[in-house]
Amino acid sequence: MFGYLQRELHYSDYEIELIKYFFKMMCCELSKFIFMGVFFIYIDLFLEYVVATIVLMSIRTMIGGLHCKTYAGCFCFTFAFFIASVVYLPMIPVSKLLVLICLLVCIIISNYIGPITSVYRKTPTGIVIRNSKIHVSTIVFAYCILVYIMPLNQYIEVGFWVIIAQTIQLMVAYILKKRRCTNEAQD
Repeated sequence: MFGYLQRELHYSDYEIELIKYFFKMMCCELSKFIFMGVFFIYIDLFLEYVVATIVLMSIRTMIGGLHCKTYAGCFCFTFAFFIASVVYLPMIPVSKLLVLICLLVCIIISNYIGPITSVYRKTPTGIVIRNSKIHVSTIVFAYCILVYIMPLNQYIEVGFWVIIAQTIQLMVAYILKKRRCTNEAQD
């Protein structure tokens, strides 16, 4: 397949490597989704897991956060993230007012510090940063409207906790990035 792309469509070696990387990452992400899905089916929380995944994907892809260096590290961190967001955090009782206030705070925090990209990606341009912030603000604000018009239920609460957990890990990533920049400046 790759030989065809180079011979017939004149893709460069770099473009071929990007395509290979894309397929590798898709396989890694799909395997994580399937392994965790089996676990959540087993504990009878699969629909909550799907909701959590949709909410997380809608904001994480634009605002970033913590990035692990290995598949194992990424899998363990992601699994812990979903266990916390789907199983444990929803046990904490929250009122609709508290949820709305917290979501608005998440919008402010995400706009202030996001996006945080992996060290392996190029630094985003001003337009990309602005669009990322608009996207995340729009998604979380839409979630606020959903919370306002619907009664709280396990799916709404899971989505809420995913947004909270994503914002917390975004703050941690921001602090680590600042610390890394400070250490590099001192060297």
